[in-house]
Amino acid sequence: MAATMSNSFRSGKLIVDISNFADKNNKCNKVVLSHYFNFSVGIIIPGFQEIPKSLKKTLQDSMSVHFVKLVPLSLLVSPIFLDNFCKKGHLYMMSHGTKIDTEDCIVILPSGKLIMNLTKDTYERLGLEGKKSQFHSIRNDRYVVVINMLNPSFVPGKNYYERVKWSFTDRLNLCYNMLVSWIPHNCDISSSISAYFEMNDLLSVPVGLKCKTNTYTDLPFPVINSKEPNDSIESCDYEELFDWLGSISCDCINSDDPDGFLPLYKISDQIPFFFLNSLEVWIFSLKIN
Repeated sequence: MAATMSNSFRSGKLIVDISNFADKNNKCNKVVLSHYFNFSVGIIIPGFQEIPKSLKKTLQDSMSVHFVKLVPLSLLVSPIFLDNFCKKGHLYMMSHGTKIDTEDCIVILPSGKLIMNLTKDTYERLGLEGKKSQFHSIRNDRYVVVINMLNPSFVPGKNYYERVKWSFTDRLNLCYNMLVSWIPHNCDISSSISAYFEMNDLLSVPVGLKCKTNTYTDLPFPVINSKEPNDSIESCDYEELFDWLGSISCDCINSDDPDGFLPLYKISDQIPFFFLNSLEVWIFSLKIN
């Protein structure tokens, strides 16, 4: 007999918003910037049969990501690292190859927060104050430690800084493979975060962006009409549009395939469109924005 599954979390909401990225107050920017790490991004461009030159150039000039092997946490709280990278740009770091349910996971956000999702054993040995993970409350075996590295009091000589430094060096010398990207506030800054790690005898390897493209020339696409009832076949609602977008992203929509996904609602005129799916180990919010 199967055990009863408890679901204490609310299901996510589907939010569809029409906005203009040129508008600084648009909602899309806020949503994008709130998602620091993303695995892939899909772009549908109606009226094009190949990638526009402007978008191609943007992808070619995209900010670099590096894989750095066995980064000691003590290096991330050194004054040189804090002053030259955390305080002078948008820093994205994430442990690579670690499992969120069984291993330690580390991230650094552009806000300057170092967040550690730790096993109970690591947490108790580390000796820093944290909270139980809300996503593992039943097993009670994971803890979250948050360190604000941009806090004015997080400087050498202050009690909390010295406590963190001692925990990372003398108590536990933790090292993790990390994905790293840094965007300086000032384009004139010549500092290189990969060079910094290489100066500390750490292997730093660039991670390239992978793109998959599809061009559809005879595939119909749905029309949204919020005034139509939900069971109408004259148009689609937003959830159906979301399903259609997902089928395009997964490349499983085919009007000629009887087993393929084809909406049953009214469709618009067939307009050629280009679909770009950019895949990377991770894509951070500023790159999307």
